[in-house]
Amino acid sequence: MNREQLAEILDQFDIDGPLTHIEPYGSGHINDTYLGTWAQPDGAVSYIHQRINDRVFTDPPALMD
Repeated sequence: MNREQLAEILDQFDIDGPLTHIEPYGSGHINDTYLGTWAQPDGAVSYIHQRINDRVFTDPPALMD
């Protein structure tokens, strides 16, 4: 997944400020994990995001419950 695709997905989250940086995070074997950083008036904030592997977890909504 490229940066533009990731940015488009992360735009769906209600996070204030512009996304300034996104990069893979860690070396998981099942899910893809990313660290996103946003500029905010009081400084940068970072969040961890995961893409659930739906081949392993065939029912993501049930997993989230």
